[in-house]
Amino acid sequence: MKTDQFDDSIKKKLDGIQPTFQEEDWDKFQAFAQAHQVPYWKVLVSKQAMYIAASITIVSLLFTTLTQYYAKKDLQQQLISVTETKDSLLVEKQMLAQQVEQQEQKNVELALALSTSQNQEKQLKASVQRLNVEKHSSTEADFSSGDWQVAHQGSLHKGQTAIGNTERDSQGNLIVRSADESEESIAKNLAIPDWHKLKSKTWKLDSADTKAQISKTNFTYYEPEDTTQGPQRMRFSLADAYVRAGVGGVVSKAQLGVGAHVELFLDKRLSITAGIQYSQLAVQRYPNDDHFKMRNDFDFRVNFAPKIPFGSPIKNIEEQSTLVQVPIRIGYYLPLKSDFYLLGKVGTDLDISGTRRVDFDFRDKNIEQTVNNVNSSIETKLFNNYVVSLGMEKRFNNFSIQLTPTYIFEQKSVNYRKDYGLGGELKLNYTF
Repeated sequence: MKTDQFDDSIKKKLDGIQPTFQEEDWDKFQAFAQAHQVPYWKVLVSKQAMYIAASITIVSLLFTTLTQYYAKKDLQQQLISVTETKDSLLVEKQMLAQQVEQQEQKNVELALALSTSQNQEKQLKASVQRLNVEKHSSTEADFSSGDWQVAHQGSLHKGQTAIGNTERDSQGNLIVRSADESEESIAKNLAIPDWHKLKSKTWKLDSADTKAQISKTNFTYYEPEDTTQGPQRMRFSLADAYVRAGVGGVVSKAQLGVGAHVELFLDKRLSITAGIQYSQLAVQRYPNDDHFKMRNDFDFRVNFAPKIPFGSPIKNIEEQSTLVQVPIRIGYYLPLKSDFYLLGKVGTDLDISGTRRVDFDFRDKNIEQTVNNVNSSIETKLFNNYVVSLGMEKRFNNFSIQLTPTYIFEQKSVNYRKDYGLGGELKLNYTF
Protein backbone atom coordinates (compact mmCIF):
# COMPACT_ATOMS: atom_id res chain seq x y z
CA MET A 1 0.00 0.00 0.00
CA LYS A 2 1.44 3.34 -1.07
CA THR A 3 1.62 5.99 1.66
CA ASP A 4 1.15 9.68 1.25
CA GLN A 5 4.58 11.30 0.99
CA PHE A 6 3.22 14.64 2.11
CA ASP A 7 1.84 13.20 5.33
CA ASP A 8 5.05 11.34 5.98
CA SER A 9 7.14 14.45 5.54
CA ILE A 10 4.87 16.48 7.82
CA LYS A 11 5.00 13.77 10.47
CA LYS A 12 8.80 13.63 10.34
CA LYS A 13 9.08 17.39 10.64
CA LEU A 14 6.69 17.47 13.60
CA ASP A 15 8.57 14.70 15.34
CA GLY A 16 11.84 16.53 14.84
CA ILE A 17 10.58 19.84 16.22
CA GLN A 18 11.65 20.46 19.83
CA PRO A 19 9.31 22.84 21.66
CA THR A 20 10.97 25.98 22.87
CA PHE A 21 11.18 26.30 26.62
CA GLN A 22 11.66 29.61 28.35
CA GLU A 23 13.05 29.35 31.88
CA GLU A 24 11.69 32.79 32.80
CA ASP A 25 8.14 31.74 31.92
CA TRP A 26 8.43 28.68 34.12
CA ASP A 27 9.74 30.77 37.03
CA LYS A 28 6.84 33.17 36.66
CA PHE A 29 4.38 30.33 36.61
CA GLN A 30 5.91 28.81 39.75
CA ALA A 31 5.82 32.16 41.56
CA PHE A 32 2.14 32.64 40.61
CA ALA A 33 1.25 29.09 41.72
CA GLN A 34 3.06 29.45 45.04
CA ALA A 35 1.33 32.74 45.74
CA HIS A 36 -2.11 31.21 45.27
CA GLN A 37 -1.43 27.72 46.58
CA VAL A 38 -2.81 26.62 49.94
CA PRO A 39 0.03 25.46 52.23
CA TYR A 40 0.43 21.73 52.25
CA TRP A 41 0.40 21.50 56.05
CA LYS A 42 -3.04 23.10 56.15
CA VAL A 43 -4.40 20.59 53.66
CA LEU A 44 -2.79 17.71 55.54
CA VAL A 45 -3.98 18.89 58.96
CA SER A 46 -7.53 19.49 57.77
CA LYS A 47 -7.65 16.11 56.06
CA GLN A 48 -6.21 14.27 59.04
CA ALA A 49 -8.55 16.12 61.40
CA MET A 50 -11.52 15.05 59.32
CA TYR A 51 -10.37 11.43 59.19
CA ILE A 52 -9.51 11.32 62.88
CA ALA A 53 -12.90 12.80 63.79
CA ALA A 54 -14.62 10.19 61.64
CA SER A 55 -12.56 7.41 63.23
CA ILE A 56 -13.28 8.64 66.76
CA THR A 57 -16.99 8.86 65.94
CA ILE A 58 -17.07 5.30 64.63
CA VAL A 59 -15.18 3.94 67.64
CA SER A 60 -17.37 5.93 70.06
CA LEU A 61 -20.56 4.64 68.48
CA LEU A 62 -19.24 1.08 68.59
CA PHE A 63 -18.17 1.44 72.22
CA THR A 64 -21.53 3.00 73.21
CA THR A 65 -23.44 0.22 71.48
CA LEU A 66 -21.45 -2.50 73.23
CA THR A 67 -21.78 -0.72 76.58
CA GLN A 68 -25.55 -0.43 76.27
CA TYR A 69 -25.81 -4.06 75.16
CA TYR A 70 -23.91 -5.41 78.15
CA ALA A 71 -25.64 -3.01 80.56
CA LYS A 72 -29.03 -4.22 79.31
CA LYS A 73 -27.91 -7.82 79.73
CA ASP A 74 -26.68 -7.08 83.24
CA LEU A 75 -30.03 -5.52 84.18
CA GLN A 76 -31.85 -8.56 82.85
CA GLN A 77 -29.67 -10.84 85.00
CA GLN A 78 -30.30 -8.63 88.04
CA LEU A 79 -34.06 -8.76 87.41
CA ILE A 80 -33.94 -12.57 87.26
CA SER A 81 -31.89 -12.67 90.47
CA VAL A 82 -34.33 -10.35 92.29
CA THR A 83 -37.29 -12.45 91.15
CA GLU A 84 -35.65 -15.63 92.41
CA THR A 85 -34.82 -13.94 95.72
CA LYS A 86 -38.44 -12.83 96.09
CA ASP A 87 -39.67 -16.39 95.53
CA SER A 88 -37.20 -17.75 98.09
CA LEU A 89 -38.30 -15.15 100.66
CA LEU A 90 -41.93 -16.13 100.17
CA VAL A 91 -41.03 -19.78 100.78
CA GLU A 92 -39.05 -18.79 103.86
CA LYS A 93 -41.99 -16.74 105.15
CA GLN A 94 -44.30 -19.73 104.86
CA MET A 95 -41.85 -21.99 106.68
CA LEU A 96 -41.39 -19.41 109.46
CA ALA A 97 -45.17 -19.21 109.85
CA GLN A 98 -45.26 -22.98 110.31
CA GLN A 99 -42.45 -22.80 112.88
CA VAL A 100 -44.30 -20.08 114.82
CA GLU A 101 -47.48 -22.16 114.83
CA GLN A 102 -45.58 -25.17 116.15
CA GLN A 103 -43.98 -22.99 118.82
CA GLU A 104 -47.37 -21.74 119.95
CA GLN A 105 -48.50 -25.34 120.39
CA LYS A 106 -45.40 -26.02 122.49
CA ASN A 107 -46.18 -22.94 124.60
CA VAL A 108 -49.66 -24.28 125.35
CA GLU A 109 -48.25 -27.67 126.35
CA LEU A 110 -45.65 -26.00 128.55
CA ALA A 111 -48.32 -23.90 130.27
CA LEU A 112 -50.26 -27.07 131.10
CA ALA A 113 -47.10 -28.70 132.45
CA LEU A 114 -46.37 -25.63 134.60
CA SER A 115 -49.90 -25.69 136.01
CA THR A 116 -49.52 -29.36 136.96
CA SER A 117 -46.13 -28.68 138.58
CA GLN A 118 -47.62 -25.80 140.57
CA ASN A 119 -50.36 -28.04 141.95
CA GLN A 120 -47.79 -30.72 142.90
CA GLU A 121 -45.68 -28.12 144.68
CA LYS A 122 -48.66 -26.90 146.68
CA GLN A 123 -49.50 -30.47 147.70
CA LEU A 124 -45.87 -31.11 148.70
CA LYS A 125 -45.74 -27.92 150.80
CA ALA A 126 -48.93 -28.96 152.60
CA SER A 127 -47.41 -32.37 153.31
CA VAL A 128 -44.21 -30.78 154.62
CA GLN A 129 -46.14 -28.51 156.95
CA ARG A 130 -48.17 -31.42 158.24
CA LEU A 131 -45.06 -33.51 158.90
CA ASN A 132 -43.36 -30.59 160.65
CA VAL A 133 -46.32 -30.23 162.96
CA GLU A 134 -46.25 -33.94 163.78
CA LYS A 135 -42.47 -33.80 164.38
CA HIS A 136 -42.68 -30.90 166.82
CA SER A 137 -45.52 -32.45 168.72
CA SER A 138 -43.62 -35.75 169.06
CA THR A 139 -40.36 -34.07 170.15
CA GLU A 140 -42.08 -31.99 172.82
CA ALA A 141 -43.74 -35.07 174.19
CA ASP A 142 -40.41 -36.95 174.50
CA PHE A 143 -38.54 -34.09 176.12
CA SER A 144 -41.32 -33.32 178.49
CA SER A 145 -40.89 -36.79 180.01
CA GLY A 146 -37.37 -35.86 181.17
CA ASP A 147 -35.57 -38.69 179.40
CA TRP A 148 -33.13 -36.82 177.15
CA GLN A 149 -31.55 -39.86 175.60
CA VAL A 150 -34.85 -41.41 174.73
CA ALA A 151 -36.05 -38.09 173.38
CA HIS A 152 -32.97 -37.72 171.26
CA GLN A 153 -33.25 -41.27 169.94
CA GLY A 154 -36.93 -40.81 169.39
CA SER A 155 -36.33 -37.64 167.42
CA LEU A 156 -33.76 -39.39 165.27
CA HIS A 157 -36.03 -42.34 164.73
CA LYS A 158 -38.92 -40.15 163.80
CA GLY A 159 -36.70 -37.86 161.65
CA GLN A 160 -36.25 -40.69 159.16
CA THR A 161 -39.79 -40.21 158.06
CA ALA A 162 -40.13 -36.56 158.84
CA ILE A 163 -39.03 -33.81 156.51
CA GLY A 164 -36.79 -31.11 157.88
CA ASN A 165 -35.49 -28.00 156.14
CA THR A 166 -36.14 -27.55 152.43
CA GLU A 167 -33.91 -25.80 149.89
CA ARG A 168 -33.36 -25.72 146.14
CA ASP A 169 -30.35 -26.61 144.07
CA SER A 170 -28.83 -24.62 141.15
CA GLN A 171 -31.44 -26.03 138.74
CA GLY A 172 -34.30 -24.87 140.96
CA ASN A 173 -35.22 -28.39 142.20
CA LEU A 174 -36.56 -28.79 145.70
CA ILE A 175 -34.22 -30.62 148.17
CA VAL A 176 -35.66 -31.68 151.54
CA ARG A 177 -33.22 -32.34 154.40
CA SER A 178 -33.82 -33.71 157.91
CA ALA A 179 -32.99 -31.82 161.07
CA ASP A 180 -29.70 -33.66 161.19
CA GLU A 181 -27.65 -32.44 158.20
CA SER A 182 -25.88 -35.80 158.01
CA GLU A 183 -29.05 -37.46 156.84
CA GLU A 184 -31.15 -36.59 153.89
CA SER A 185 -34.75 -37.60 153.54
CA ILE A 186 -36.15 -39.55 150.63
CA ALA A 187 -37.62 -36.33 149.26
CA LYS A 188 -34.20 -35.12 148.12
CA ASN A 189 -34.61 -36.73 144.71
CA LEU A 190 -37.95 -35.09 144.02
CA ALA A 191 -37.40 -32.56 141.27
CA ILE A 192 -40.07 -29.98 141.89
CA PRO A 193 -39.83 -27.07 139.47
CA ASP A 194 -39.74 -23.62 140.92
CA TRP A 195 -42.84 -21.86 139.70
CA HIS A 196 -41.28 -18.39 139.95
CA LYS A 197 -38.40 -19.41 137.68
CA LEU A 198 -40.56 -21.36 135.28
CA LYS A 199 -42.89 -18.45 134.93
CA SER A 200 -40.11 -16.28 133.51
CA LYS A 201 -39.35 -18.97 130.88
CA THR A 202 -42.82 -18.94 129.40
CA TRP A 203 -42.57 -18.89 125.59
CA LYS A 204 -43.65 -15.68 123.97
CA LEU A 205 -43.24 -14.75 120.33
CA ASP A 206 -41.74 -11.39 121.22
CA SER A 207 -39.37 -12.68 123.90
CA ALA A 208 -35.62 -12.83 123.42
CA ASP A 209 -35.46 -16.59 124.10
CA THR A 210 -38.01 -17.34 121.41
CA LYS A 211 -36.22 -15.18 118.87
CA ALA A 212 -32.88 -16.78 119.76
CA GLN A 213 -34.27 -20.30 119.34
CA ILE A 214 -35.94 -19.40 116.05
CA SER A 215 -32.70 -17.84 114.80
CA LYS A 216 -30.81 -21.05 115.67
CA THR A 217 -33.33 -23.24 113.87
CA ASN A 218 -31.91 -24.74 110.66
CA PHE A 219 -34.46 -23.78 108.02
CA THR A 220 -34.09 -25.53 104.68
CA TYR A 221 -35.51 -23.40 101.90
CA TYR A 222 -34.78 -22.74 98.24
CA GLU A 223 -31.84 -20.46 97.54
CA PRO A 224 -31.38 -19.06 94.01
CA GLU A 225 -28.13 -19.93 92.30
CA ASP A 226 -25.60 -17.14 92.39
CA THR A 227 -24.75 -16.42 88.80
CA THR A 228 -22.59 -13.36 89.45
CA GLN A 229 -19.44 -15.48 89.75
CA GLY A 230 -20.09 -17.90 86.92
CA PRO A 231 -18.39 -17.56 83.54
CA GLN A 232 -21.69 -18.18 81.79
CA ARG A 233 -22.89 -14.69 82.68
CA MET A 234 -21.81 -12.04 80.20
CA ARG A 235 -21.82 -8.67 81.88
CA PHE A 236 -20.11 -5.36 81.37
CA SER A 237 -19.21 -2.71 83.86
CA LEU A 238 -16.74 0.14 83.66
CA ALA A 239 -15.19 -1.30 86.83
CA ASP A 240 -14.25 -4.45 84.88
CA ALA A 241 -12.59 -2.59 82.00
CA TYR A 242 -8.83 -2.12 81.85
CA VAL A 243 -6.34 -0.74 79.36
CA ARG A 244 -3.01 -1.84 77.98
CA ALA A 245 -0.67 -0.20 75.47
CA GLY A 246 2.11 -1.44 73.27
CA VAL A 247 4.20 -1.23 70.14
CA GLY A 248 4.35 -3.56 67.18
CA GLY A 249 5.34 -4.24 63.63
CA VAL A 250 3.48 -5.29 60.49
CA VAL A 251 4.92 -7.24 57.59
CA SER A 252 3.28 -8.56 54.43
CA LYS A 253 4.00 -9.09 50.78
CA ALA A 254 3.59 -5.41 49.90
CA GLN A 255 3.80 -3.61 53.25
CA LEU A 256 6.22 -3.05 56.12
CA GLY A 257 5.25 -0.87 59.06
CA VAL A 258 5.68 0.02 62.72
CA GLY A 259 3.33 1.69 65.17
CA ALA A 260 1.86 2.08 68.65
CA HIS A 261 -1.57 1.10 69.89
CA VAL A 262 -3.93 1.18 72.88
CA GLU A 263 -6.20 -1.77 73.70
CA LEU A 264 -9.33 -1.43 75.83
CA PHE A 265 -10.65 -4.64 77.40
CA LEU A 266 -14.40 -4.48 77.97
CA ASP A 267 -14.12 -7.69 80.00
CA LYS A 268 -11.58 -10.50 80.32
CA ARG A 269 -12.06 -11.63 76.71
CA LEU A 270 -13.47 -8.86 74.48
CA SER A 271 -11.30 -5.90 73.48
CA ILE A 272 -11.11 -2.94 71.09
CA THR A 273 -7.74 -1.80 69.73
CA ALA A 274 -6.83 1.48 68.00
CA GLY A 275 -3.52 3.14 67.26
CA ILE A 276 -1.28 4.89 64.76
CA GLN A 277 0.90 3.11 62.19
CA TYR A 278 3.51 4.21 59.67
CA SER A 279 3.70 1.82 56.71
CA GLN A 280 5.96 1.66 53.69
CA LEU A 281 4.54 -0.06 50.62
CA ALA A 282 6.47 -2.14 48.18
CA VAL A 283 8.26 -0.53 45.24
CA GLN A 284 6.22 -0.41 42.03
CA ARG A 285 8.05 -0.36 38.69
CA TYR A 286 6.75 0.87 35.32
CA PRO A 287 8.59 0.73 31.96
CA ASN A 288 7.28 4.11 30.79
CA ASP A 289 4.85 6.88 31.62
CA ASP A 290 2.06 5.40 29.49
CA HIS A 291 2.09 2.24 31.56
CA PHE A 292 2.11 4.36 34.72
CA LYS A 293 -0.99 6.27 33.54
CA MET A 294 -2.77 3.03 32.70
CA ARG A 295 -2.19 1.70 36.25
CA ASN A 296 -2.79 4.93 38.19
CA ASP A 297 -5.37 6.86 36.15
CA PHE A 298 -3.41 10.13 36.02
CA ASP A 299 -0.67 11.63 33.87
CA PHE A 300 2.86 11.07 35.19
CA ARG A 301 4.25 14.20 33.52
CA VAL A 302 1.74 16.52 35.18
CA ASN A 303 2.52 15.35 38.71
CA PHE A 304 6.20 14.40 38.59
CA ALA A 305 7.82 15.74 35.41
CA PRO A 306 6.36 19.11 34.44
CA LYS A 307 9.80 20.42 33.38
CA ILE A 308 10.64 17.52 31.09
CA PRO A 309 10.22 18.45 27.40
CA PHE A 310 7.15 16.96 25.82
CA GLY A 311 9.06 14.99 23.23
CA SER A 312 11.51 13.43 25.72
CA PRO A 313 10.57 9.82 26.49
CA ILE A 314 10.27 8.82 30.17
CA LYS A 315 11.13 5.29 31.29
CA ASN A 316 12.31 3.13 34.20
CA ILE A 317 9.84 4.61 36.68
CA GLU A 318 10.10 3.40 40.30
CA GLU A 319 7.38 4.35 42.76
CA GLN A 320 7.66 4.12 46.59
CA SER A 321 4.59 4.99 48.73
CA THR A 322 4.24 5.55 52.47
CA LEU A 323 1.01 5.65 54.46
CA VAL A 324 -0.10 6.92 57.85
CA GLN A 325 -2.82 4.55 59.05
CA VAL A 326 -5.14 4.05 62.02
CA PRO A 327 -5.53 0.29 62.64
CA ILE A 328 -8.79 -0.65 64.41
CA ARG A 329 -9.41 -4.18 65.67
CA ILE A 330 -12.09 -6.01 67.65
CA GLY A 331 -10.55 -9.02 69.39
CA TYR A 332 -11.69 -12.03 71.39
CA TYR A 333 -9.31 -13.95 73.69
CA LEU A 334 -9.78 -17.62 74.61
CA PRO A 335 -7.64 -18.62 77.66
CA LEU A 336 -5.49 -21.75 77.43
CA LYS A 337 -2.98 -23.32 79.81
CA SER A 338 0.16 -21.61 81.18
CA ASP A 339 -1.08 -18.05 80.43
CA PHE A 340 -1.40 -18.74 76.70
CA TYR A 341 -4.34 -17.25 74.84
CA LEU A 342 -5.85 -18.04 71.46
CA LEU A 343 -7.10 -14.83 69.89
CA GLY A 344 -9.10 -13.80 66.87
CA LYS A 345 -9.45 -10.29 65.48
CA VAL A 346 -11.34 -8.47 62.76
CA GLY A 347 -10.92 -4.87 61.72
CA THR A 348 -9.49 -2.49 59.18
CA ASP A 349 -6.57 -0.14 58.52
CA LEU A 350 -7.87 3.39 57.93
CA ASP A 351 -5.62 5.29 55.49
CA ILE A 352 -5.26 8.84 56.87
CA SER A 353 -2.60 10.29 54.58
CA GLY A 354 0.27 9.27 52.33
CA THR A 355 3.13 10.37 50.12
CA ARG A 356 4.56 8.98 46.91
CA ARG A 357 8.22 9.22 45.90
CA VAL A 358 9.33 8.39 42.34
CA ASP A 359 12.61 7.96 40.49
CA PHE A 360 12.73 7.89 36.68
CA ASP A 361 14.97 8.26 33.65
CA PHE A 362 14.37 10.41 30.58
CA ARG A 363 16.18 11.11 27.31
CA ASP A 364 16.73 14.67 26.16
CA LYS A 365 18.62 15.30 22.91
CA ASN A 366 20.03 11.79 22.96
CA ILE A 367 21.29 12.27 26.52
CA GLU A 368 20.11 9.88 29.24
CA GLN A 369 19.30 11.66 32.52
CA THR A 370 17.96 10.47 35.90
CA VAL A 371 15.64 12.26 38.32
CA ASN A 372 15.41 11.03 41.93
CA ASN A 373 13.18 11.67 44.96
CA VAL A 374 10.27 13.50 43.40
CA ASN A 375 7.58 13.62 46.10
CA SER A 376 3.86 14.03 45.81
CA SER A 377 0.95 13.60 48.23
CA ILE A 378 -1.51 10.74 47.81
CA GLU A 379 -5.24 11.15 47.63
CA THR A 380 -6.06 8.41 50.12
CA LYS A 381 -9.35 6.65 50.65
CA LEU A 382 -10.16 6.22 54.32
CA PHE A 383 -11.71 2.75 54.24
CA ASN A 384 -10.51 0.42 51.49
CA ASN A 385 -9.67 -2.88 53.25
CA TYR A 386 -10.56 -5.18 56.10
CA VAL A 387 -8.30 -7.47 58.10
CA VAL A 388 -8.87 -10.90 59.66
CA SER A 389 -6.29 -12.44 61.99
CA LEU A 390 -5.92 -15.53 64.20
CA GLY A 391 -2.94 -15.97 66.49
CA MET A 392 -1.48 -16.63 69.94
CA GLU A 393 -0.52 -14.54 72.95
CA LYS A 394 1.72 -15.30 75.94
CA ARG A 395 1.38 -13.21 79.10
CA PHE A 396 4.09 -12.54 81.69
CA ASN A 397 2.53 -10.64 84.60
CA ASN A 398 1.92 -7.15 83.14
CA PHE A 399 3.73 -7.84 79.87
CA SER A 400 2.57 -9.91 76.93
CA ILE A 401 3.84 -10.81 73.48
CA GLN A 402 1.46 -11.42 70.61
CA LEU A 403 1.99 -13.04 67.21
CA THR A 404 -0.92 -13.06 64.76
CA PRO A 405 -0.92 -14.11 61.09
CA THR A 406 -3.26 -11.86 59.11
CA TYR A 407 -5.06 -11.77 55.81
CA ILE A 408 -5.93 -8.42 54.24
CA PHE A 409 -8.93 -8.26 51.90
CA GLU A 410 -9.49 -5.51 49.37
CA GLN A 411 -12.72 -3.64 49.98
CA LYS A 412 -12.26 -0.83 47.46
CA SER A 413 -9.59 -0.51 44.79
CA VAL A 414 -7.03 2.28 45.20
CA ASN A 415 -4.20 3.22 42.84
CA TYR A 416 -1.52 3.52 45.54
CA ARG A 417 -2.01 0.04 46.97
CA LYS A 418 -1.92 -2.91 44.63
CA ASP A 419 -1.12 -6.02 46.65
CA TYR A 420 -3.16 -7.54 49.47
CA GLY A 421 -3.10 -10.99 51.03
CA LEU A 422 -1.17 -12.80 53.76
CA GLY A 423 0.85 -10.99 56.40
CA GLY A 424 1.64 -10.95 60.09
CA GLU A 425 1.71 -8.75 63.19
CA LEU A 426 4.09 -8.86 66.16
CA LYS A 427 3.14 -6.82 69.25
CA LEU A 428 4.57 -6.21 72.70
CA ASN A 429 1.99 -5.01 75.28
CA TYR A 430 2.00 -3.66 78.83
CA THR A 431 -1.10 -3.83 81.03
CA PHE A 432 -1.76 -0.91 83.38
